[in-house]
Amino acid sequence: MIIKDAIERAGSEHEIFLLLAAYVETVSHGDHLNRLPWQVRDLPLAGSDDLKGRIHGLQVRGTVSDVDHGIRLVVEETIDVFRTALRRLAFLGADHGLA
Repeated sequence: MIIKDAIERAGSEHEIFLLLAAYVETVSHGDHLNRLPWQVRDLPLAGSDDLKGRIHGLQVRGTVSDVDHGIRLVVEETIDVFRTALRRLAFLGADHGLA
């Protein structure tokens, strides 16, 4: 997935959140019926704790049996993208003595 590759190579927290915002905007643009959960489509993103909260909410949402297959795929993809961002943020924080 190209967005994950870009996030994994990001050189700063700012760059990661710009990439995440672009991802959220892109996914939201295709959601004409507003069926995606807020954790996927709402901006702005407010740091690592916000990402962790969104992942948790999406994991709970993903276990609901009435979520259709298309939405479930986007939810799973978003969890993966957000987790990649958290790993990169942690790496950058440790690399810069911020952790």
